[in-house]
Amino acid sequence: MNQKLIRAKLQGEISAEDFQTFKASITGETARINEQIIALDAERSTMQDLCQQAEVQTLDLVLAWQRANANQRQELVRGLFPKGLHFSHEKKFFEPANTVIRDMQLRWLEKFLAGKDDDSLVGVPDGI
Repeated sequence: MNQKLIRAKLQGEISAEDFQTFKASITGETARINEQIIALDAERSTMQDLCQQAEVQTLDLVLAWQRANANQRQELVRGLFPKGLHFSHEKKFFEPANTVIRDMQLRWLEKFLAGKDDDSLVGVPDGI
């Protein structure tokens, strides 16, 4: 656009006043586009940094549990379940004390058993 504007000015197709107006418009648009490019580059760098950090911080819970001694296992359980695990005499197993999560699990299980599970593909794949 800049080159076309200069050609038009040199060939006398536009006035000096129009040239300055268009030139200012092009300069502003160029600056705005450059700012957007810089913002996108920064965002991409941030996302790449976050992905790399997530890979480094990924914890294999199964391996951590297998390698842990009794104290480390207690720390792991406290970290995952800060309110603790309570033994359910009704269900005969330990469950989180967080009733919101338990209630969500029960609602899902009821829907699943009733054959109304819309989210059957959500969750962890087999083999874990």
